[in-house]
Amino acid sequence: MTEQLRLQASLRDVEAESEFDNCLSSLGSINQRESEFDQSNYKIDAIYNNGKTKKKLAYTFSETERRSLSDNQVTFDVEGALEQLQYLGALNHSSDNSILYGLD
Repeated sequence: MTEQLRLQASLRDVEAESEFDNCLSSLGSINQRESEFDQSNYKIDAIYNNGKTKKKLAYTFSETERRSLSDNQVTFDVEGALEQLQYLGALNHSSDNSILYGLD
């Protein structure tokens, strides 16, 4: 935008699957285990820096789903989301001294 004001964004989407066998449990050996994982992350930042002060306003959203299966039966299933608004600032008095402040 300008030399003093910068906007940035990052988006990440991860999907993973795994399969494994020869697992031991209280019921004996299990030869068919699977795991599924899905996570999405979004972050938007506005950063102002004029050399003497630096300020950052950020919004973050994360969503996660995870499922484990054993012999095609769900043994673990969880999902959740996290949303965060963050403000950080720094005031530089000299090369040796700064005041940092922020709010989550």
